[in-house]
Amino acid sequence: MARAATAASANPCPGYATNYGNPEMGYGASPYPNPYGMPQVQSGADLGHQYVVGAGAAQHNQFELQTFKKPMWEVLTGRRDGRISLASQAVANIPSPFFNFTTLKQSFANKGLTLHDLVVLSGGHTIGVGHCNFFSNRLYNFTGKGGQDPSLNSAYAAFLKTKCKSLADNKTTVPMDPGSPLSFDSNYFKILKQNEGMFQSDAALLTNEGSSNIVDELVDSETFFTEFAQSMVNMGAVGVLTGSSGEIRKKCSVVN
Repeated sequence: MARAATAASANPCPGYATNYGNPEMGYGASPYPNPYGMPQVQSGADLGHQYVVGAGAAQHNQFELQTFKKPMWEVLTGRRDGRISLASQAVANIPSPFFNFTTLKQSFANKGLTLHDLVVLSGGHTIGVGHCNFFSNRLYNFTGKGGQDPSLNSAYAAFLKTKCKSLADNKTTVPMDPGSPLSFDSNYFKILKQNEGMFQSDAALLTNEGSSNIVDELVDSETFFTEFAQSMVNMGAVGVLTGSSGEIRKKCSVVN
């Protein structure tokens, strides 16, 4: 799951308004109608899911198609669009990069997702960037009295300080996985074990024995790819509207 720190820059469904309550789909909106030319036949929510493994893979083929050569998981359809589409509600349902382990685990449990899903989906941070203001407190003011987060690798912290000069910087971005920022791989878990997770919520995964053990397992690429596909299916079932609930929008960006 792309968390709050990267929601704007790593929205997996840019261009499509989506169901409130389905956290992995973000809250991008498009001024364009259904791109397949079939208004009220296919929902924006389904289009958003198809973007993840279809158009999205084609657009970002430098790391997705070359790595997998095929979609990673089957996307179930049949979702309907919500009648409310507010960015504030989406943000409220995205786990914060400042969460500790207890709060992070509870936020996933509130959506019916497991500890395993939490750790696996955190691996999505292998691609994308983080804004300085979402982690600079770990560099300059972790305790509220100044100072650095002692759990952060000192060499990595020094590198981050060269990019993020102050707590006030909310514009600069830094790759979340400095070793391979454009490759979808298991490197996130490797650097996490070296205490090089960017966000406090990343580091939190090492503070619990259960989640730390899962991190160890996901260092293996094939294990990560398999588990990520399943956890994405699990997350895709969160807050789905079917039957007579919601609507199928004529225009993806606005309610009917």
